[in-house]
Amino acid sequence: MDDKISFSWDLHFVCNYRCPYCWFDGKWGDLSKFNLYPSLADVLKAWGRIHDRYGAAHIHLLGGEPLVYPRFPELIRALSRSHNVSCTTNLSVDVDEFLHDIDSARVRFSPTFHPRFADFDRFVSRLLKLQGQGLAAAKVGYLAYPPQIPDFESFRKRFAAHGIALVAMTFWGDYGGISFPAGYSQEEKSIIEPYLADRDGEKFQLEPKKVKGMLCGAGQRYAVVKPDGAVVRCGGSSVSQSMGNLFDDHFALADQPQPCVSDHCPCNEWVALLLEEVA
Repeated sequence: MDDKISFSWDLHFVCNYRCPYCWFDGKWGDLSKFNLYPSLADVLKAWGRIHDRYGAAHIHLLGGEPLVYPRFPELIRALSRSHNVSCTTNLSVDVDEFLHDIDSARVRFSPTFHPRFADFDRFVSRLLKLQGQGLAAAKVGYLAYPPQIPDFESFRKRFAAHGIALVAMTFWGDYGGISFPAGYSQEEKSIIEPYLADRDGEKFQLEPKKVKGMLCGAGQRYAVVKPDGAVVRCGGSSVSQSMGNLFDDHFALADQPQPCVSDHCPCNEWVALLLEEVA
């Protein structure tokens, strides 16, 4: 990993899918009050201050679903002129608008396949278009939600027929009174473990790793931006530490690493951020 700082930006809490395994399942209505749609000029001004202070950053766009964000093609083109931008998407929106005037050296899409809602052929067609422009790798994420695990192998073979690798992402949450990922059975592990996704070379966790109290660069070299501009140290944590607001003229990251306040790190952010060996 290079020395650029990085941000994950939840563009808005809006999605055209309603996956039961989503972090935000059952909370969409409550979360919508945090949605803020500033002008493109105000957005670029805020990220311009980041560039002035820290140089080009890695900005990972999340949601909700980023592609349904108003004027998304305009946003990603403008943002990528100064920063490196990646985007996790369900590819539910036609991608033709994104295939022009985007620098493939600065922009990368990371598709995730959600079988309850996605049309397989349409999904593959859109991914291949992005690949053709150098905007996506031949890899797709698939959440190892217990009811979806039996179908993993069949989908893996279907994607492989198109030259696309299907990788498994571990589910964090409760299902059937069992807490995951610790609750995966040996049979479930045998299905997904050979194809586990990774973050910076470290595979996603099948057993939760203990990180609380360890010195971490979250908040110093990395932060999460919410739709209203609020900035917290990291995502996926049960404890979010406020750091201010991106749209504040005086916003800045912390000067020093700080101890982690979370028991676990579900998104594997620890790989690039922890300054101590993880348990």
